[in-house]
Amino acid sequence: MSAKTSLFLGKAKFIGSIICLLFSSAAFCEGRIVHSLSVHHDSLDTPTPVGFIYTSTNDSSDNKVIRLTRYSDGSVGNESVFSTAGKGAANPNSSGKTYGNFNSQGAIKIIGNYLLVVNAGNSTISVFQLNKSDGNLSLISEVPSGGLRPVSIASAESLANDDERWVLVANQESNPVIVGDDENPQMYPNKDYFSQDLTAPDPSDRQRNISVFKFNTKTGALTKQPEPLLTFNRDNGGPTSISLDYLRQTIAVSTNGIAQIIPDPQSSDLQLEHPSNIILKGFNKLTGGLSDWPNGSWKLSGISGISSINFSKHFGNVVYFPVSNLATSKQDHEAVSLYQNAYQLKVNSNIALNDGPNTPQGDGWSVLSPDGMTLYVSSFNRNSIETVHIDSTFGKFIDSDPVVNRGDYAPTGDSKDLYVTPDNKYIYNLGAFRSYSLSGFAIDSDDGKLSYLGQYTYQLTKDAVGKPGVYNFMGLTGFDIEKPQG
Repeated sequence: MSAKTSLFLGKAKFIGSIICLLFSSAAFCEGRIVHSLSVHHDSLDTPTPVGFIYTSTNDSSDNKVIRLTRYSDGSVGNESVFSTAGKGAANPNSSGKTYGNFNSQGAIKIIGNYLLVVNAGNSTISVFQLNKSDGNLSLISEVPSGGLRPVSIASAESLANDDERWVLVANQESNPVIVGDDENPQMYPNKDYFSQDLTAPDPSDRQRNISVFKFNTKTGALTKQPEPLLTFNRDNGGPTSISLDYLRQTIAVSTNGIAQIIPDPQSSDLQLEHPSNIILKGFNKLTGGLSDWPNGSWKLSGISGISSINFSKHFGNVVYFPVSNLATSKQDHEAVSLYQNAYQLKVNSNIALNDGPNTPQGDGWSVLSPDGMTLYVSSFNRNSIETVHIDSTFGKFIDSDPVVNRGDYAPTGDSKDLYVTPDNKYIYNLGAFRSYSLSGFAIDSDDGKLSYLGQYTYQLTKDAVGKPGVYNFMGLTGFDIEKPQG
């Protein structure tokens, strides 16, 4: 056991009961020792603030950004809340037992001294001035997103103006879903929706899009361009995540498809699902439009619910993503790497994660390590993190470590976004859907193994802990405080 892990476990013995009383239900606390991730100040060991971490509540009445201070020992605290002036899209009464859940990654983006966040409920983007000294936010504007239900943001420099950047916003529009097996499915929004030809053009396609904005880095002004960059049909669903390569000249988009959610996904080939789509397009940084190359797409029957996509940090036009919903015949595609070959996207490698037999679906969220050689995957249902190693020659997957589980309150159907600190010492996992928490893990500097540190329950939303979908946190990002020169 590392010294850092021992530090947290030691603190847990006298902090645990307080955390239970303040933040959690009796059912959670009964028979448990809580490993607190909350900062603990005392005269012998006072950790130093080293950075800040942000998420958004996705509250349907008033979407808020929550900021935590991150400390040198991996703990967090000093919670502060900032209203976006917009509305989120959390709705626990929607889509039956899914409690209105929808997938996405990249809902919050830091661009220089600004923070941008989606408001999925009223389809706007809020722009904040970001104070890099104390992490505070000041709202500048709220701008229409160019479609319905914005979920993900990416950015690239503009070759036309040094004071501008391009901002790309993925608008999901909606997430139809099928709950149950092939013989007795519950279809949302309704069966009539699925009786249509979902590949046919529809007016809703323009609301399911990638919109382009000019962003003034001196004033924070965000200005939408007249036409969307891409639109999406209903069959493969709206976008869940958008990413740019390290040269910022290729965009990758993952779409949701239409997932079929059943208790045991390995017992079915998911005959009713509609597959997700992965799209790579060249991006023109001079005009903000598309370029001719690359231009590829990939989808595979039995694979849907892709929530995130990551470009390789070393290999051009190589992307990585985990898969949330897998048919029986596709269990070796829990994580997939694609590469662009001429005008086709092809599989670079695929892998079954080292998570044990008969594990439920839900591997949706992911992030690359700072050096780009490790892919971390968050499991929504297992509340665990998988570590996938990447080959340094071709960018293929090598293998994966055994999963490391969240501790403390980890209800099934909770874990989403991940954030790795720039120094690769800690990784944080967002309990987005039921626990409304942040879990911390230490990354061993020698072998890269993860060890669980503890859990922080957000004070703003603590009264809803254990109630699925009251909130549906979106996005997890942060930055380090710059050290003084000299």
